[in-house]
Amino acid sequence: MRSGILNKRKEWLDNSASESLAVWATKADELQGYSDTLKYFGIKQIGNVYEINPSIKVPYFQQSLDLFKIVMQKQIAKEDIGLPSLDEFPEYDALITIVGFSPAPIMHTILALAPKKVYPVATEETARNFYKVPLNPITKKPDGKVEYFASIIRLYKEPQQTIIAEAIGRNVASIGSMDTFKRVREIIHDVRKDNRDAKIAIDITGGKKSADVSAFLIAAIEQNIDIYYVDFEDHNGIKACCGTEFLNKLDNPYDIYNITEESLIKSLWERQDFEAVAVVADEAIEKLTEEKAKKYDLEKERARLNQIKTAAKCYSDWARFNYSQALDSVFDYYKRKHDDILSKLSDCKNIRKDAYGAILLSLDRWTRGVDALGLCDLDKSALCFTQAIEVLCEYRLYDMAVKGSVSPQFNIGTIHFDVSSLIKFLWDSEKQNMVINQLESRQNVTYVWNEMMRFDKKIKPSSGKLIEKLSIRNKLAHFNCYDKEKDAKNMAKVKELKDTVRLLIEYFILIYQNEEKLKEKTFDVLQAPFNFAKYSDFD
Repeated sequence: MRSGILNKRKEWLDNSASESLAVWATKADELQGYSDTLKYFGIKQIGNVYEINPSIKVPYFQQSLDLFKIVMQKQIAKEDIGLPSLDEFPEYDALITIVGFSPAPIMHTILALAPKKVYPVATEETARNFYKVPLNPITKKPDGKVEYFASIIRLYKEPQQTIIAEAIGRNVASIGSMDTFKRVREIIHDVRKDNRDAKIAIDITGGKKSADVSAFLIAAIEQNIDIYYVDFEDHNGIKACCGTEFLNKLDNPYDIYNITEESLIKSLWERQDFEAVAVVADEAIEKLTEEKAKKYDLEKERARLNQIKTAAKCYSDWARFNYSQALDSVFDYYKRKHDDILSKLSDCKNIRKDAYGAILLSLDRWTRGVDALGLCDLDKSALCFTQAIEVLCEYRLYDMAVKGSVSPQFNIGTIHFDVSSLIKFLWDSEKQNMVINQLESRQNVTYVWNEMMRFDKKIKPSSGKLIEKLSIRNKLAHFNCYDKEKDAKNMAKVKELKDTVRLLIEYFILIYQNEEKLKEKTFDVLQAPFNFAKYSDFD
């Protein structure tokens, strides 16, 4: 053991243990040739029974285990000792341990974690030669009873602890990794068959690299599996040095940055379920802490998740037309692509009395209608298209009232009207005698209509056409059960409503093009900032 590590660890021990550290650690190193593990553990074998050897005053393993637990408590206390920190251990229902040729490291984990049950996974060679699993007298094969393994646990566990060593259910193949993968998975499923909330850990210290990789992979894929590994601070070039052991908990990559969560967020985004996106993204961010992101060079991914979460909150409020609330969650893409449109829309009460503002509000309703149509939500889509017509007609009526000889006390907010009647009034010159509530003089309205409408009959939608399309909303609003043919017909009708409303918005842009904010503006230019970001825009 290097002097620096030796001196550091001496500081953590009382005087007698500190003085003997260098001696027992060196002697313990000499016993790591597998043939003298009985001496290392300080036990003797009488038949198939293993007991403490009274001739060995303080077994090397006992000294190593004591030091291991001291180091572990310092890791839990987050002391700056140059080793990875640990959290307090839960009470594990099961510990699956991959056993190799040396039982020493894995015994440290077992006795430190003290699970209720230990499930060893081993090849036939390992079970027979190094864990002394006896042959079954009938089958002449190892029967899986790890008495040697269980005896070490029994002799070194703390008095209040109950740790049961399960038999090796079946040996795994010595070559290849798939068999280990399957066996570990079998154990996990068996444990959770009786207790679906069982707390499970796995120790990948002891096996071959291929077995360890397989065990790690299945533990990563399965949910809520803690992964441990006994490491050493010092190696002599050939093997690890006794007395320098420490426990390392390996972060589950699926708990750090989960491809399943990524796929779920993408799917929810494409369905525009932004509330759910925000929840899932928030959970992913909680797991991918700043510390872990820095440790695994995932800071860009964490920043991206934060952007997605913020964007989802913004779009969730925006889609409900809660513009002021949405403004609290603006994000990078919004600043680049949305032309701060929410700031304009949030003054809805006032901008609806302005041609430019009314057009913006109608564009927002139209765009959200298109979004709903893409998700086959015909009812919401038709509602949004109807609202786009309402806001434009409301403004046109207000414009006529303000510029005509109608009472200056006229307040657009007090008008209650039927959309179909309003459209007939605005678009059908033969029915100027329609009564609109809150207007003081029919003659004044007629005068305004005659003098100020100036709608070009060649390009404006007819009142009959608009009213026909508006009826779609009323039909869809009632409970119906449709077959595929009916759904297809309704889809076609709502698509036609979409096109009609677009034509209406384009018409309003045209007739108010002399206003400063609408000069040389087209439908596409004005509508572009209303399009929500695609999921790929965050890549």
